[in-house]
Amino acid sequence: MPEKSKSKYNSLKEWEKDFPVHYRDAKSQGHIEELCESFGWDLPKYLVSFATYEQAQKWCIENNIEDMRGYQKKYKDAIDIKIPREPNNVYKDKWVNWYVFLGKDNLRDFATYDESQKWCANNNIKTYTDYQKKYKDADIRLPSNPHESYKKYWINWYVFLGKDNVKDFATYEQSQKWCIEKGINTQQGYQKKYKDADITLPSNPHESYKDKWLDWSTFLGKKCLTYDEAQKWCIENGIESSKQYYKKYKDINKKLPRHPNRKYKDKWVSWYTFLGKN
Repeated sequence: MPEKSKSKYNSLKEWEKDFPVHYRDAKSQGHIEELCESFGWDLPKYLVSFATYEQAQKWCIENNIEDMRGYQKKYKDAIDIKIPREPNNVYKDKWVNWYVFLGKDNLRDFATYDESQKWCANNNIKTYTDYQKKYKDADIRLPSNPHESYKKYWINWYVFLGKDNVKDFATYEQSQKWCIEKGINTQQGYQKKYKDADITLPSNPHESYKDKWLDWSTFLGKKCLTYDEAQKWCIENGIESSKQYYKKYKDINKKLPRHPNRKYKDKWVSWYTFLGKN
């Protein structure tokens, strides 16, 4: 094995500080590994291969990583091994879920679906946000992502939280009327005010009213241009693709729908036809 060269620098990082231009050149030309080998420096982390799935899992268990948030906070602190920011992507061939990766025995570590659902009902948990704020305080062990832990039984948050889905809410028409009367013009405006309503409104009306849902513009009672008017605007403004439409449709005072294919479904053929192309 060739003898390593001597250098007054103890690491690549020290050398980089004095010679940033040479470092950039060496990096761009792929010479960093050769340089480190020559002077006996440790390779920078970005050149070190990731630990195996099993090694990363072992590190998580030894460091008491409890959930994805804990992992994201601490994975950079790993000293002896390099573990990825997104293990679900790097280890996709072996990945099951976060619970398995963190060394938990998946469902058996947590309360059952029925026990978790009962706890939510007893503690007046009404929304996903309520759940995320309070689940760690429970006297039983609850998962941070019940839709993953209970995927065998999962339907949606409304059912999990003991609501009879759409039946618990005002009808589509009642919700739409409330939005119009209160001057709700955007999805963001709805999210800010729906909890203040004197009727029970869903946090995600597009899910609760999916049988009637077209788009937010229709739900909020906005009068959009007709198909022919919208098509004329697209042609006059040189809209060539759906991508261009999504970029520009909000820039005008006229009322164009975000999803014209849904809004004009009775007349819709294709984007090419809508944009005036033959």
